[in-house]
Amino acid sequence: MRDVLIVRTHKADAASIAAFDEHSASDCFDVTFCCDEREQSVEVGARNKIGFNDDTLNRLGLFPHPAAGWRCGDYFYYVTRQEKPEHDFYWMIEPDVLINWADKRRFFSLFTGRDTDFLAAKFGPRNFGWGWYGTVKDTHREVYGCYFPITRISGRAIDHCLNARRVAATKSTRANSNVWPNDEAFVSSELFNSGFSCSDLNAFGQITYSQDSFRHTVPHDTAALLESPRDNLLYHPVRDFGHWLTKLDTNLQTRFLSRKRLSSTSILPQISRTGAAQLRSVAEALLETAGSEDDALVPLMLSRHAWSARSWSQTLRHIPEEADDQRAKECTRLIERHFGAKDRNAIATVQVGATNSKLGTLSVSSAGDFAVGPVQPLRRFPRASALPYAFDFDERQLLFTLHLRPRDLLDQPFLYAAQRQKTVVVGRVPWSHLDELYGAPRQDISPVFIFSIGRTGSTLLEAIIRSFTSRTVSEPDTVTQLAVNGRRLKSMSEEMRRQLYWHALSPFLYSAFDGNSGLPWTIKFRSQANMAIADIVRTFPRAKYVFMLRKRLPWARSTYRAFRLSPEVAAGRLRNGMMALHTLSRAAVDSIMVDYADVVSDPLTIVGKLINLPDANEAAAQIASTMATDSQANTAVSREKTSRIDPDENWLEAFESAWQRVRPGKIIDSLGVEIE
Repeated sequence: MRDVLIVRTHKADAASIAAFDEHSASDCFDVTFCCDEREQSVEVGARNKIGFNDDTLNRLGLFPHPAAGWRCGDYFYYVTRQEKPEHDFYWMIEPDVLINWADKRRFFSLFTGRDTDFLAAKFGPRNFGWGWYGTVKDTHREVYGCYFPITRISGRAIDHCLNARRVAATKSTRANSNVWPNDEAFVSSELFNSGFSCSDLNAFGQITYSQDSFRHTVPHDTAALLESPRDNLLYHPVRDFGHWLTKLDTNLQTRFLSRKRLSSTSILPQISRTGAAQLRSVAEALLETAGSEDDALVPLMLSRHAWSARSWSQTLRHIPEEADDQRAKECTRLIERHFGAKDRNAIATVQVGATNSKLGTLSVSSAGDFAVGPVQPLRRFPRASALPYAFDFDERQLLFTLHLRPRDLLDQPFLYAAQRQKTVVVGRVPWSHLDELYGAPRQDISPVFIFSIGRTGSTLLEAIIRSFTSRTVSEPDTVTQLAVNGRRLKSMSEEMRRQLYWHALSPFLYSAFDGNSGLPWTIKFRSQANMAIADIVRTFPRAKYVFMLRKRLPWARSTYRAFRLSPEVAAGRLRNGMMALHTLSRAAVDSIMVDYADVVSDPLTIVGKLINLPDANEAAAQIASTMATDSQANTAVSREKTSRIDPDENWLEAFESAWQRVRPGKIIDSLGVEIE
C-alpha cells in the first residue's frame, strides 16, 4: 500500500493549494490535507482533507495547547493516523518547503524500501543551548532534536508518540503550557530514547539539504530559486522574499517612527526589538551566502537592529542603557567585520536616525534634515537600497536615505516627502567616490524631464507615465537643492557643477531601479528646478524636455489653494517660469510645451509624444483609470484639501496688479505661449 503524504496547513492559501496539487500530480502517495481548524474552517474544494479542532484533540487525549497549530506538528500525524490507520509510513510536508529537484519523485525514491521509523532534517543530539532543551530534559534521558518542515514517521512510531503525549497531557494545563514540548523536541527525544530507528535525511548517501538551504525564519526567494538550475536540495522557508521583508520592515519602521519623540526614560517595546532581531537574522543569513545579491542590504538591516533597541532621546544624548548599548556595539562589530573600513578606505558611511521634527513640509531638502547617530564607515555601499536626498557642500558628500524597498518610495507622488516620512537609516558618499559607484557623466543618456511652474498637472502626467513603466521619479530634491543654491554653485567650475547635477540623478538611472523596462526614465521636478535649466541642459543634452503651463487665472487660483502664496510671490513664480521656458527654448535640445488643458482633454496624444505606448485602446483605458484617481492623494496638496478654499477677489486683483508689473511681455510674445 502506498504511503500517505500530509500537507500541513491552517489556511487554504495559494501556496498550500499548489503544494497539494503538485504532490497529487506525482501520483506517488495518497495525498491529504491535514488542517488546523481551531480558528476557522479551511475550504480546499474537492481535495482530500482531514481537519481538527480542540474537540478533536480532547477526544484523542491530547493537550490542546493554544499554539498547537505551529508548536505541535506531530498532532497532525495523530489526527491523520486516526482517519487512515492502514498505512505503514506517513510523510508530512509544509507548504513553504521546496523540493528543488527536476523530478520530485526521485527525492522520495531515496527512502523507498527503508524501514527507518523517523526521518527528519538536522536530526541529532541537543545541549542546554537549544531553546527547547528545557521542555524535555527532565523526561528523557538524552535530548534530541530535528527540523520538522518535512518528515516521515512509521505508523507504529506515530502510535507510540500518541500514547506518550496522552500520558504527558494528564499532567498539563494551560498554566504550564510554556513547558509543553514542541514537535521537534518531543518526537526526536521520545523515539530515540524508546529504541526506534531514527535517521537524518542526509544519512543515505546523498546530501538532500544544506545548513543554508534548510533554516529558520529567513526565507529563500521563490522566484530566484525557480529561475536557478535545479540543485537537488530541500529549501525552507520558501516564499516571496521581498514581500516578507517589506512586512517585517514596515512592522519595525512603523513602531520606530511613531516613537521618535519618546521621553528620555522610554525604551522601545519588546515587539520592536523582536522585529529588529529578525532583521538581524536576515542580515546574518545573507552574510552566510557568498555573493548573495541581497547582501548589500546588510549594513542597513544591522543598523536598524542596533537602533531599535535604544531610546530615541537617550541615544541623541549619547547615554543609552548599558544592555541596549551592548546590542548596538554588537551590530557595529558585524558591520565592521563584513563591510567596515578604516576612514581612509571607506567608500561611504552609514548612520541611524530620523527626520528632524522642525523640518517644514514644503521646504527644500538639505544634508542637515536628519538627526543621526554615530558614523559607521563602509567599504561597500548598498546602492540597490539607496536613494539620493541632498548634497552636503561643506563635507563634500551626497546624503542618501536607505530603504529595504526603495521602489515603494519611488512610486509616491513626491519622493522627497516620502523620504522624510520613511527614513530610519542614512548613508553618505564622498563626491570623490560617486563616479566609482554610479559612473562618470555621460552625454548619451536620454531621459524625459518634466518641468513646470507648479499646479499644471505635472504630477498627473508623471502618474500616467508611471502606469506604463517603473522608470519614473517624482520630485527628487537633489536637483531642487542644487537649483536654490545657485550662488554657491557659481563659485565652482562648470565641470564640477556638471558632476553634481549628474550625480543628483545618476542613482535613479542605476539599473537596480529600472524594472526591466525598455522605456526611458521620466523625472518630474519641483518648480524650483526651473532655476537650474541651463545647468541641467549642459549635463543632459540628449534628454527630452517637457515644460508644462496653465492659463494664468486658473493657475493662480490653484496655486493659492495649495500654497497660500502672497499675490506678489505668485506673480514672481509665474515670471520665473516664463524666464526658464525662454532659456529652454533657446537651448539646442528636444523640447515641447504642454498645456494642462491638453493633458486633461487628450492625454493619449500628449503621453504618446513622450514614450512609446501599447495598443491605443489598451493605453486609453489605462490612462482613464489613472486619471480617475487623485495623483496627489494623501498629500498636503491633495484634491480634497485644495478644493476647500478659493482666493477672494481682492487677492486676485492684487495678483493681476503684481503680474502686470513683472510680466516679461517680449519673452511671452517670443515664446508664443497662451497663458493670458
